[in-house]
Amino acid sequence: MVLKKGFFFTIDSMLGASIIIMGLLLINSFYIVEPSHTSIGYTSQDLINALSTLRINEVNNPYVGELISTGEITNNDSSILEQIGEFWALDKIDKAGNLTKEFTDDFVDENLGFGFYIGGEEIYFRDNSQNGISITSKKMISGIQRYRTREGFTARAIATKVTKNTTEVFMINPKGSSHGQGNRMYFTKKFYINSSDITKATLFLTVHWGISATPSNDFDLNGNPISVGDPWLYTQEKDATHIGFDVVDITNDVASGWNEFEIMLKVQSDDNAHIHPGSKIIVEYESSGKFVPSKTIKKRFYFDNVLSSGGQNQNKGSGAWSVLPVFVPKGVIIKNATLHIVGKNLKSFDIPDGVPEKSNVQLYLNDETIDLLNVTGTLNETYEIYDKLNEGTNVVSVYLNCYPDYFFGEDGTWLYSDPENDPEDSSYVEIEYEITDTAKLKYGKIDVSIVESFYGSMSNGKSYVKDFGDCDVIESFIQVAQLDSDIVSVEANGQNVFTTPRPLATPSSIYIDPYYFISGENNFEVSDTCIDCYILNETTLQYYVLIPSLVGYGKIFDSEEDAVADAEERLNLLLGDYVQATQMDREVNPVGGVPSLWGPIIAEVRVWH
Repeated sequence: MVLKKGFFFTIDSMLGASIIIMGLLLINSFYIVEPSHTSIGYTSQDLINALSTLRINEVNNPYVGELISTGEITNNDSSILEQIGEFWALDKIDKAGNLTKEFTDDFVDENLGFGFYIGGEEIYFRDNSQNGISITSKKMISGIQRYRTREGFTARAIATKVTKNTTEVFMINPKGSSHGQGNRMYFTKKFYINSSDITKATLFLTVHWGISATPSNDFDLNGNPISVGDPWLYTQEKDATHIGFDVVDITNDVASGWNEFEIMLKVQSDDNAHIHPGSKIIVEYESSGKFVPSKTIKKRFYFDNVLSSGGQNQNKGSGAWSVLPVFVPKGVIIKNATLHIVGKNLKSFDIPDGVPEKSNVQLYLNDETIDLLNVTGTLNETYEIYDKLNEGTNVVSVYLNCYPDYFFGEDGTWLYSDPENDPEDSSYVEIEYEITDTAKLKYGKIDVSIVESFYGSMSNGKSYVKDFGDCDVIESFIQVAQLDSDIVSVEANGQNVFTTPRPLATPSSIYIDPYYFISGENNFEVSDTCIDCYILNETTLQYYVLIPSLVGYGKIFDSEEDAVADAEERLNLLLGDYVQATQMDREVNPVGGVPSLWGPIIAEVRVWH
């Protein structure tokens, strides 16, 4: 019995000891084979730190020496991590992997798995079949970008000479003369085209005359007859008179330099012959040159020449009248403005009732009187009008031996103007003003004029919507085309910019300052108080834009040639359809060692068991 009890005690003791010994062995094995979370973390962190601090010129490694000798490594001051990153950026993944292997395999315990990654892409991987703790350490490499070297070239381009496709509008403002059967009106418009490369020219003309006189009207451009009103594009009969509007292609008749457009209208007893708003000559041409900004602007606006024949009859006389617009931008200081009027063959008859102030010479600016005179012979006067001008469109109205519909002059009443041969002794308005906002002085720009026609059918009123986008608009005009006309109003985005200031004082062009424009769609509205005074589709919006003539430094390229090609492409894209660079200056700048130009990219070490 005693022996039996001792036997069981011995077995229990042996079983207990075995469990303790096995536990100790397992614990010991765990600490030997399975590294701690902390030790793997140290391994990954030390490795990424070592790669980022150790530099090429600090190592003595055969593989690195080979890469230097073959020119694969060009910067010995780079860290190992940066050089691995540069190989990755140039898509030399094999060299990046080999260089990683050289500086990791011998430094990481063979019991550990190890991987190196840039931007999430595997560069080098050493597998280990055991699974366990995994630790990642990361570093940021600045100055690295995929498919780019760490050194490169960037370029900019400047258009030093250009040709531009532009559109110029020569306005034919309202004017009229003779009254009475058998009389004639002779009207001459001179305009200058500064180009020999004319692509298109179009005449827009509205004429108001006695019905039976149509076959006797003559239209000539540079001595060649122009077919106007055969047939008319639009017509309207009004108060026993006839109004016709036509559009004529005159491309083959205009020329470089001075051009002369002449009209002879036969007059009926029913009314005087005259031109309505919307008459103009639009010329598209190619020219050269850049915009030259100036703080002081001086412009001269010439009247057209008007010669009127007629008998010495108080009710059926000659007479000549004309209007001329003068444009004043917002925010300028007017330094000087003068009106110079030359009239010939004037005579003060007994002036009919209904003529204001009983004067045979009447001069107005908007709704203000400049002067009222009774003159016989020649009028040659200059008036200072700078204190009477307003911002926007101002209208000068001149009446010689008449005040429509009253005509009382002798044969040959003449509003004289010849800007080609006699510019100083012609009739004109000259204005000089100073730009106070220096931000409007745009340098390094090319100015281009663009003209767009309204759309839809003729109506009263009529609207046009325009989004200028990123265009730098410096001037714009609405050129209202009509048959009959009375009191015209123009609005831009709901704000009134012009209303006819007095009878027969609607010019063919109305100025709209860019001040009225908004970002996005701009709405222009044109209307007339006269119910059957329609606004035609041939009404146009003309606007001047400034296009930059240079582009700055762009992306970084491996070669100078690629950088220059990029700059040229960007400049041509900026110049668009209206401007072509015929001569460019290119500047190339080598860049490198500037971390902010590329990257950053994340490199990471993953260690696991």
